[in-house]
Amino acid sequence: MFRTVMAPVVLLSLLMLAACQTSVPTVGGIPFKDDPMFNIEAVWNTASIQTSKSLGTKIPAIFSVLPDKEAKAAGMNDGDAKMALLSKHLKGQKVPVLVMLHGCAGVLTNDVDINADIVWKTKLDMITIRPDSFARSRPLACNPNSHSVTYFYERSDYFRLAELTYILDKLRQQDWVGNIMIMGHSQGASVVSEYDNKHNISGRVIYSGSCNGFNGFGSRGSIKDDEKIYVIHSNNDPWKGCANGICTSRGNPANRTVDETNEPTHNLLMRDAHLDKLINWLDTNL
Repeated sequence: MFRTVMAPVVLLSLLMLAACQTSVPTVGGIPFKDDPMFNIEAVWNTASIQTSKSLGTKIPAIFSVLPDKEAKAAGMNDGDAKMALLSKHLKGQKVPVLVMLHGCAGVLTNDVDINADIVWKTKLDMITIRPDSFARSRPLACNPNSHSVTYFYERSDYFRLAELTYILDKLRQQDWVGNIMIMGHSQGASVVSEYDNKHNISGRVIYSGSCNGFNGFGSRGSIKDDEKIYVIHSNNDPWKGCANGICTSRGNPANRTVDETNEPTHNLLMRDAHLDKLINWLDTNL
């Protein structure tokens, strides 16, 4: 999530970085390091992987994919072992994948509920992957209660972008992966918009995000003309700087669908009318 801040305040916040790092929660006994690639494997290994209802007869763990036991015994990490299980049971079937990025506050109940509804209601054989950026030690980027950001917000954009790129690298190594779309909410939407399409993804869902954040973050990613774009935006979003409306112009107009409303919420997909529109779009385009 993003809020426009005066330059002196941003500068002061950045100068406070070293002092604030001492209060960063430590995850898995590995302390925070200001390097977007440091311990990035933790985000991959802990990512939630869900199957759609229609894939339940092919995968021996409907909805939540667990690591393959044989692959784990052979020394694979959890993320790669989940891929091994999918490869084993899909037997060469190409399956589309939706990568879902949370907002700046981390994985919330809303994210879990929306993910569950998508895999339950879709008509597709599909997989969702929902990484948690807080699976590794890093500072908080925002305060959702006050709709404000912290000193680490701008820097965290690049941690999130590195995580997305790492996951897409992993997916493109799998024999079962078909089309890939990326979806993000709030800060996650900014990352989705900023991503430079190096993995031949087929589309993006940009949900209540900023496409022109700190130093233009969210506006520079290369979106190919044939990418399918779905934008969800409220003109009365309480995160004014985040949902700035610029996202509604991203991508090729011929391949862009916009769900725009005046409803005063940052979480439009918690309302069935908007979520069902998205699922119908995914069924046609993913």
